[in-house]
Amino acid sequence: MDRQQHYDKRLRGSSLSERLVATWMLLSGKENFVMVYNKTISPDFEHRMDHVDAGDLRVNGRKVEVKHSSRSFDFGDWPFNRFFICNKNSFDRAEEKPAFYFILNQQMNVAAVVDVHKTIQYWTVEKVSDNDRPGGDNYLAYNLPPEHILWQRIGDESLEPAYQMTFSKDMEIVSCGTV
Repeated sequence: MDRQQHYDKRLRGSSLSERLVATWMLLSGKENFVMVYNKTISPDFEHRMDHVDAGDLRVNGRKVEVKHSSRSFDFGDWPFNRFFICNKNSFDRAEEKPAFYFILNQQMNVAAVVDVHKTIQYWTVEKVSDNDRPGGDNYLAYNLPPEHILWQRIGDESLEPAYQMTFSKDMEIVSCGTV
């Protein structure tokens, strides 16, 4: 699998975790206004900047990024001594900085949450290698000591009964209700 195919697969796979967090935001008992952004895939590397998205979600007017980790972790138990938040370049070049990052565990039932405003003073930069990407990627990433992570259960039994959501063509949530 080449880089473009890997990126396309990751992008297509991210929509489930984004919708899951959007659903939780809508059903968590708060009066949230949630919008899920539509994404486009660049046909090639040269045109990638024409396809930069506005974020994953907009919740009450704030930008929220959602990541689905391939790692398994439990509520309140980050298994490493540092928490990688995001690629430094993507954060730095963003016109509007995200307000929150939701990193879901492999099972998508727990989210490690970073409140950017409250934690940015603790962020450091580290060079990382991502061996899951074709050819391995080396890049600078922001990270945070794990004690600054907020924890949230996502998609647990509290969201029963089953809910159904309707999305518009542009991926805005149109309706949400019990099945």
